[in-house]
Amino acid sequence: MSHWRQIVGLFVLGMTLMAASPARAQDVLIIQNNNPWGYTYWPTVLSSYGLSYSQINYGSVASTDFTAYDLIIIPSQQPGSFNSTINSYMWKFEDYIDQGGKLILMLSTWTVYSPYITTLPYSASGSHSQYSSYFYNVNGSHPLMAGVAASGYSNYASHGYMSGYGSADVLTTNDWNNTSSYFVESGSGAAYVSYLTLEWYNSYPSQIIGYNAVDYMLWGMCADADGDGYQDIACGGDDCDDNDSSQYPGATEYCNGEDDDCDGSIDEGAADASTWYQDADGDGYGNPSVSTTACSQPSGYVSNNTDCDDGDAAQYPGADEYCNGEDDDCDGEIDEDDAVDVNDFFQDADGDGYGNPNVVVHACGQPSGYVANDDDCDDSDANQYPGATEYCNSEDDDCDGQVDEDAVDDTTWYQDDDGDG
Repeated sequence: MSHWRQIVGLFVLGMTLMAASPARAQDVLIIQNNNPWGYTYWPTVLSSYGLSYSQINYGSVASTDFTAYDLIIIPSQQPGSFNSTINSYMWKFEDYIDQGGKLILMLSTWTVYSPYITTLPYSASGSHSQYSSYFYNVNGSHPLMAGVAASGYSNYASHGYMSGYGSADVLTTNDWNNTSSYFVESGSGAAYVSYLTLEWYNSYPSQIIGYNAVDYMLWGMCADADGDGYQDIACGGDDCDDNDSSQYPGATEYCNGEDDDCDGSIDEGAADASTWYQDADGDGYGNPSVSTTACSQPSGYVSNNTDCDDGDAAQYPGADEYCNGEDDDCDGEIDEDDAVDVNDFFQDADGDGYGNPNVVVHACGQPSGYVANDDDCDDSDANQYPGATEYCNSEDDDCDGQVDEDAVDDTTWYQDDDGDG
């Protein structure tokens, strides 16, 4: 007997604490034709939180705009016609949950009230059988089960079981170890679905669950205002911006000044980040071997990767080429003939050491068959060049512009004025 006194004492304490909670404005709708078990359980729960409510019967389910309400309660022990309507419109309740609504769906009833509610949210199903005197395996970590013993007894503790509820949180099981209540979330919406008889007057161990459900579903759950499937970080969720559906854990990061993936960093590893290349020598051209990705230009980096020597600021695309053994203009060639300090070399076809002024190349180094001077007057005759010995051969051997002058083999001639020979 002392055990029951202890449970009742905890229950009364819970009622007192919750009744002291300040009133908070919420729109609540109760859909019922009967007071469950002749007891006004839900109005009592709502009143303890300072909440009023609207009420309709099953005839108004089709025409009522559920989105006008933060919480909808469907009490147990309703007539068969009521249950049939709820079965037919379960899709409407699912839509309501998907849009952030909260639903409390109580299923227990006497056998005289068939047909029963068997169509549950998100393709789950209920079976009105297995009348159980106990509930077991209470999920003590769930807020709805706060203050509830690990197992408990009451007169017909539950009136059925459910299946096909997917990843919902199982809250209790029955005598056959089948699920007798669960809690399912969809975004910021949720449903508490239960065969427990917690509305039954003096159903001692489980009555606190209804109080927990109202409190948690209206004020304890995190919101998912943007509908991205993640709840607001402000209330314990992990959505860093619940007003932007593109920001959530695991989202693709973009260069937009936002923490898209909610990892605490902005624009890191962004899908549209640019590649930047190190410019160690500060010449405005980047090293193709040293790069990073970032949304904005890092210090010491540039957007191009065309520097052929990032250790020399004088070497970059378009720089002046010099005769220095370096690829100054980064075109893949060294000391090519467009170097600003290039030399002129002239062909020396006859190998006499003197070049043909009409055949010239520009180069940093002397090409084979070329010389640095253009002094040869006949590059096809190795005997003709500046300073060569002049001969009587009708050629300008010494390239001084005269023919046969001062020839080494010239003849001495004497004047014969009288013509006598």
